[in-house]
Formats: sequence, C-alpha cells, structure tokens
Amino acid sequence: MADHLLIPAGHTYIYKLKITFENLEAIDQTADGLFSMQDDKGISYYYRGAVEKNYVKFGRDASGQDMWWRIIRFNGDGTMRMQYDGVGTSGTNTYTRGFALTSQPWNVKYNDAKYVGWMYGGTEGSVSTSREEAQRNETDSPIKTKVDEWYKKNIVDTGYSNYVADSIFCNNRSIPGKNITLWPNDTELGYGPNATG
Repeated sequence: MADHLLIPAGHTYIYKLKITFENLEAIDQTADGLFSMQDDKGISYYYRGAVEKNYVKFGRDASGQDMWWRIIRFNGDGTMRMQYDGVGTSGTNTYTRGFALTSQPWNVKYNDAKYVGWMYGGTEGSVSTSREEAQRNETDSPIKTKVDEWYKKNIVDTGYSNYVADSIFCNNRSIPGKNITLWPNDTELGYGPNATG
C-alpha cells in the first residue's frame, strides 16, 4: 500500500491522508489502532477502538455539501470500507457528524424470521415456509429501499459511483445453533414465526 491515500472527487483530489502500515498493533485486544489480518484477497488492514486518524472527505452530496467518511478497513484487494459520518460546508475541513438516515426502522414487521433480512423471500405480509424462502433475495426490506434511494441521490446522481467497489459486505445469515443461542426456546428453523436466535 502507498504511504499516501488519495481520494478522488470528480477530476480532482480533495483530501490526502498519510497511512502507515508499519508497527501495526499486536494481539492486544484492548488497544486502539490499525491492525492486520488475512482475508480472501490478501492482507487486510482495519481500524479498531477509539481511532481518530481515519477520517476522509470524499465527494459532495446532492445539496453540494462535502461528505465525510471514516475508513473502517483496507481490504486485501486494495478496496476500502468506509462509513458515512456526516456533511460539512464545501471547502472547509469541518463537518457536522450525522447519519444518512435517521428514525428509519429496519422493518416494522416482526412476526416472521425473514424480516431481519436486508432482503427476503416472498411478498410483503406472506409467511415464509422454509429457511431458503426466508433468506431468498427477492423483496427489499424497508431500510434497504431507503438506503438505495440515498445512494442513488448522493452517490450515483452526483457521479461518484465510479469510485465505489461492488463487493459483498455483511452477508452471513447462518443460524448460530443451540450451543451459543440466547433464546431459550430457539427452534433453529429460521423461518415463519418460529423463535430463532
């Protein structure tokens, strides 16, 4: 990895951040800092704890304000995982911390295990009859719909989608099993109204 990370915005570079991968933190589970681990594509570097040197200004939202992000991880394939952290007046190095979406429930429905998914099988309101159906990527959850709208308006429509990698992030929907479940009546079925931990 290079010593300097340049984040493109349109045709210009708007922020430069010095990143060093020397003297990475050891196994200490209490330390804050930059750590490394092997992933499917190589060595990945990730921030953990109360780190304050992982902020970048990247792009402008639909209203023309600078968008600020926190780097979470440098993946083994050279891509980066960032978390949106708020907006600031264009041309300054300050911003107001905030979330892209507030007061948005993940899903207001709760009577089926499928409603914990980003996407799920079957139509809205129909009861799932198998784990495969509950986990099928067929119907968007309400929160996915809102995130997709925000992304289109502030990333796609503003021309920044060229800089976004299309890769899988948190996608583990496996059932944990009775030996580690917190639910006393866990059926481990993962569909319909069955209790699933």
